[in-house]
Amino acid sequence: PQDLTRILVEYTPVGIVMVHNHPYGEAKASEMDDYTTRQVQLICSTQNVLLCDHLVYAQNGVYSYYLSNKLQEIAAEFSMNAILSDTKKGGANA
Repeated sequence: PQDLTRILVEYTPVGIVMVHNHPYGEAKASEMDDYTTRQVQLICSTQNVLLCDHLVYAQNGVYSYYLSNKLQEIAAEFSMNAILSDTKKGGANA
């Protein structure tokens, strides 16, 4: 997280795409991939950077968080706007 934050502050991108491979696995998101995507989404939202997609490459194809709509679900829950909105509503983070 610290390295990502430093890079976002230094280069000020508008958006980023995460890409990694599963050389011996399938082109599908693992629990660790979901966890990492949530972390990166939250970090990006604090820097006003759009997480455009997270791609998982494997021998049997490519998995896209964006095309699967999983990225939209994560962004809706793990962003500064979502956290602030929840706080204003008296949610768990209040």
